[in-house]
Amino acid sequence: MAPPRTSTGPGSADVWAATQAAAAEIYHWDGAGWTLAYTAPTGIRALAAVAPGEVFAFGTDRHVYQLAGGVWHATLLPVINTLLTGAATAPDDVFVATATEIFHFDGARWSPVRAPNDPLLGSDTISRIDAHPGYVDFLYLDATGSNQIRRLVRTRPWDCTPTETACSDGVDNDCDGLVDGNDPDCP
Repeated sequence: MAPPRTSTGPGSADVWAATQAAAAEIYHWDGAGWTLAYTAPTGIRALAAVAPGEVFAFGTDRHVYQLAGGVWHATLLPVINTLLTGAATAPDDVFVATATEIFHFDGARWSPVRAPNDPLLGSDTISRIDAHPGYVDFLYLDATGSNQIRRLVRTRPWDCTPTETACSDGVDNDCDGLVDGNDPDCP
């Protein structure tokens, strides 16, 4: 395997890595050895392993490659620019960004997300995303090479779910007006 461009994994026996080639090879480490899992037709900017056997690979060709149920799927996003970064907290909480655009995957569809509004950022561009269940950090790079971090705090769900999905995140996931332990869906 060539040196990886990016790697991720939920455990020491479930690690994913992508090579730096124009047609990136994605490898899986199962604790005993590396195996070729997929060859993407493009370069891969980032990987996000969200569960055993569930991986998102963010391609330079505006595609997100997803491994789910043992099958790889490619989704072309309606973005203007090249995908630069991506991150995920779960199979239904995935973010990807170009220099100026952000999209969120809710497990069924990709939707645009408004970038944090900050007049001090000017024309700075997004260079990295770090996702957490309750917030998302965006690293902006300005023309001088300085970095600025802006946090998008999740106080409402990106999309409503049928039931409360997380009972300690401070978010009304099912949009019924009851948050966390106040919702009868939570134990």
